[in-house]
Amino acid sequence: MTSAAIQQHQQGGVPNGKPKSISWREFQKRYLVREDGHKYEWANGTVVKSRNMDSSQFYIVQNLLRLFESLRTFGKTTGMLIMEGDMFFGTNHRRPDMAFLTDEQIARTAHGENQVPLFVIEVISTNDQANLIHQKMENYRDAGVQVVWHISPQIGQIHLYTGKKLKQMTVCQGEDLSSAAPVLLDFFLSAADLLRKPAQP
Repeated sequence: MTSAAIQQHQQGGVPNGKPKSISWREFQKRYLVREDGHKYEWANGTVVKSRNMDSSQFYIVQNLLRLFESLRTFGKTTGMLIMEGDMFFGTNHRRPDMAFLTDEQIARTAHGENQVPLFVIEVISTNDQANLIHQKMENYRDAGVQVVWHISPQIGQIHLYTGKKLKQMTVCQGEDLSSAAPVLLDFFLSAADLLRKPAQP
């Protein structure tokens, strides 16, 4: 299968043409509740299909949640890290691997309001298409996200996007610190600690 055909397949499009347009209502009905090992998003009126987070990457989530919970315990943050929550970034529905919402934002979602997280984390796998990653980043930029981490365990790097329109990118590896500032000032850890696997049982 060609790379173009793979992209069309991942986007839910037909193999011999452009990705098929679909309404949000139809997307909700056909894709939003699927549990088939894939993640479905709705961007530019088409279906974007990708793999759910691989179980071999769960340790990364554990490392992140341990840090976040320690900050909550010591009163250095409130809010929550949401995993694969349904969110709109402008007119595009996305499901970030992890996203930070404040207590106020969570309260607003309880009353039906969409909330754009200011800090988003994506765990990049070998199956992720570069162009789809870039498209999602454009959605984050346009919606006003302030910090994005792209965690790439295969190469031992975290790509940290900050600044106006997320145009400043820093590569973190080894003892380099990844920080969620200015959104979460105390949420930082080294690439080595973030990517440290637990001991084999």
